[in-house]
Amino acid sequence: MMMEYVALRDIQADEEIFLDYGQDWEQAWESHRNQWGDIGFRSKMETTVYLEKLNDEALVLTEKEQRRNPYPANTFTSCYYNYAEAIRRDQRRGKLYMWSETAGTYYDRNLRPCAILDRHEYKGDTIYTVAIRNRYGLDPSQRIRKGEMHIVTLLPRKAIRFSSKIFTTDQHLAQGFRHEIHLKDDIFPLQWKDLS
Repeated sequence: MMMEYVALRDIQADEEIFLDYGQDWEQAWESHRNQWGDIGFRSKMETTVYLEKLNDEALVLTEKEQRRNPYPANTFTSCYYNYAEAIRRDQRRGKLYMWSETAGTYYDRNLRPCAILDRHEYKGDTIYTVAIRNRYGLDPSQRIRKGEMHIVTLLPRKAIRFSSKIFTTDQHLAQGFRHEIHLKDDIFPLQWKDLS
């Protein structure tokens, strides 16, 4: 259920709107907080906070480097890349496609899994060569054909992000806090409760 609140008057500084989840919820939350401890999850997987730290690092390890020093099991590298635009512009040199920033490059719809193949210096900047992969939900025009290896170079660091594998974020922890919220009957207008 979603609720939307509409203020019928200006809300003054230091005024707050509270919603009482009920005593059962409060007790369940306190119990959860008191029992929370090392759940063994972090040894294999990392949180979103850790991913943000990885995203702030200057360099991304190549696939070869990751064999010796792997990233957490629940993470993968993603690259901002507009496949359809690259094909339309035919931005190739031999078998390599040249990465280029266009309007909308950094929209989430252009973020897709990628494998870091190489990292090197180019005109004073660190750039990457990557294998671009498909992901679920791509528009058909953005899908790489089955069996095709799509290699892109000149990719800047800012075009690479660390992502969480599906169902591995904190909200999916079996030990996460979940409890129903009881809302008091008197918060709903009488008209809403009249089912006749």
